Amino acid sequence: MELRSAHEGIGGGLEGLASLGSLKTVLNSWDERLKAVREECSSLEPKLRQVAVDFREVDAEVGDKAKSVKVPGTRMGQ
Repeated sequence: MELRSAHEGIGGGLEGLASLGSLKTVLNSWDERLKAVREECSSLEPKLRQVAVDFREVDAEVGDKAKSVKVPGTRMGQ
């Protein structure tokens, strides 16, 4: 985790400062947010892949049906 490793050792020389506590709070908050984003992305991946498969099948079916429609005066319908 880059975010966590970037903050390693940050406490040295800053102990006792109010900003150090705030920095740790912000770091933990971002860790939690990023974890939630990773989990959401992981849960969406298989669903989005399935949607792509479904749309490809539907598009092929619709394309075949559209090709069967004859419209006079057009290249396909002549």
